[in-house]
Parts: sequence; structure tokens; C-alpha cells
Amino acid sequence: MSIVVEPFVRNLAQHTDSPAPRGRHINRQLRAAADRILWNHLRDCRLGGAKFRRQYLVGLYLADFICPEARLVIELESSLTSPLASHANARRAFFHAHGYQILRIRDRDVVTQTRAVLDTIRNALTFR
Repeated sequence: MSIVVEPFVRNLAQHTDSPAPRGRHINRQLRAAADRILWNHLRDCRLGGAKFRRQYLVGLYLADFICPEARLVIELESSLTSPLASHANARRAFFHAHGYQILRIRDRDVVTQTRAVLDTIRNALTFR
């Protein structure tokens, strides 16, 4: 797994008053559920005593979850992040240049394979 942080970009020219397609709504719910589940395990130093922060700004990029002491960034990926993929290389370069290890985890994996995801994060913390 690898992770990168992308800034929020909204193209106002594409904004319409029509309701979002059903799949998009489900993807947002999945993303929100994965975010809540992962934060519940990371907050208050619950995972190996590492202090994580949520929605933390580093330079121009917003990290979903970050452990500054371990120089570890955790990003949740979903189908919603595909429009922002053009920023991935710049983010990846930025975080690597500042010494961060990046874990990119699919939101579906957080929901369906929580233990495996936590083990991967725990291994990344001990690897540093």
C-alpha cells in the first residue's frame, strides 16, 4: 500500500443542480464510514502508542491521517479521489521530499478488512 495527500479541488463549471448519481452517494457513505472506523482505531494513541492527527495540513496538502513523530501519512482512497489523481505525483514528491512514508489505503479495505489494515499501519510504524 502507498498513500499520498491531495488538495480539495472543485470545478465550479461542472457543478449542476441535478442530484448526485446513486453510486456517488454510496461512495461518499463508504468513504465516511471508513474515515470513522480508521479514526476510531488511531485516535488517542490507540495504535501502538503512536499519536495520529486527522485532516492535518502539511504545506499545501491535507493529509487524511498523519503521525508526525513516525513521519507516516495515511490516505484513504476511493472512487471519489480519481478526479484528483493529477495531483498525486506532486503530493507524493512533496511528502517524500519532507521525509514522510505514505500509505494509500482503499476505503473498502478499511471497512471489510479492518484488522489487516491496522496490521499494515502497525508494521509501517515499527519499520521507521
